[in-house]
Amino acid sequence: MKRNLYLCVAMLLLATCFMFSSCDKAGYDLPENTKELLMGTWQTVWEESELISEGEKEPTKESHEYTKYVYTFNTDGFGSSLNKLNGTPAKMKWSLAKDQLTCEAENIKEKFTIVEITETKLILQLNFTGKLKGWVRYTLKKAGK
Repeated sequence: MKRNLYLCVAMLLLATCFMFSSCDKAGYDLPENTKELLMGTWQTVWEESELISEGEKEPTKESHEYTKYVYTFNTDGFGSSLNKLNGTPAKMKWSLAKDQLTCEAENIKEKFTIVEITETKLILQLNFTGKLKGWVRYTLKKAGK
């Protein structure tokens, strides 16, 4: 009887390990032509976030229409970013590794995860793991589309 119980527990643990190890990153697989799709000018149209500051117990959740940023990605790995609130354009260097988009402008380096990309829609997520924890997700549309 004990042997059967141990066998059942072992099989359950094995099945659980297999279940978790077989799960790949949830959600969306990026298309092979992600870099080509990224080329051009993109404008933020929506922002949502879930952030928790040090010492806080509950995350702050927000979502709203948002047209603060404009990003331009050129084929040479350079481009520009524009903060529409203060009107300050900045030259930007960018790189893409799998689903990680790194943008560097004016001593600021941000590493976004590309959540989704099509010819007209780009969703980027910025994750925070320091004193501020959580994420901000930007939905952008391609300019002129």
